[in-house]
Amino acid sequence: MKFVLSEENDALFLEMTSQIPYRRNLEASPAYASLLRKQPMLARFVSQAKFTCGADNVRPLVEVYDAIAQEYQYCAVLGQESAVSAMEIAEEKVNEILSDY
Repeated sequence: MKFVLSEENDALFLEMTSQIPYRRNLEASPAYASLLRKQPMLARFVSQAKFTCGADNVRPLVEVYDAIAQEYQYCAVLGQESAVSAMEIAEEKVNEILSDY
């Protein structure tokens, strides 16, 4: 159990999946330093981790998070969009989803 909850395991998980774990001071941790140097676009998103929190599993939120996650993937994981472009597209998708509610 110690390994599952360890920074080293979270760093490995981040490297394998590009899914940012919930952890305090993520960007300051040495466990993530080499990966963030290799993937500078991912580092931009990691710097925002301190502003995140869990959320309820309600329909519009799931759709909103899926739209944001898709643009995150195009930007930080695949490098196919700039951060600005990804956020603009995500904003459009989120506004469209929320207009239905």
